[in-house]
Amino acid sequence: MTPRAEKGGAGFEGLKLLLCENPLPPIDEAIEAARAELPHSNLYTEPYSAPLRELLARQLDVPEALIHVNAGSELILRQIFDRLGQQVHLLTPNHALFPEIAESHTETPLLPEHGFRFGMGQLAVSDGTTLVVILNPNNPIGGTFDMSPLPALLARHPGTTT
Repeated sequence: MTPRAEKGGAGFEGLKLLLCENPLPPIDEAIEAARAELPHSNLYTEPYSAPLRELLARQLDVPEALIHVNAGSELILRQIFDRLGQQVHLLTPNHALFPEIAESHTETPLLPEHGFRFGMGQLAVSDGTTLVVILNPNNPIGGTFDMSPLPALLARHPGTTT
């Protein structure tokens, strides 16, 4: 694999999955859909997209009020942390943005000597925690967690959002 230019002018060789980039090229249908939208590429997406929320609500059979659409995942994450991020518990390593946007945080480290694995049933959440962030699959490691203990975890910490 040949190096390619990176942001800031640095080079990188290999597969870079940290930023959720896909190492495979886009499929032909995606390329054609992007070409069709080029005349509108000077416009930002509609931030709350009522038509998309209505469609998703119908397809997922959930109330539209439970669907939040915005122009980019970082903006949505910042909105969640603005509302719930007073005391955040993180499984680390994780997305580099989370410690930055949490008012304060505690951590449960995912250790390499355990293969970065962790049993959700063992998760200890401090009193006063307002948000627990569980990335599944984990970013940047890519491992997955058995989420079956999640209902019991939520029952043990009713004032915490997961």
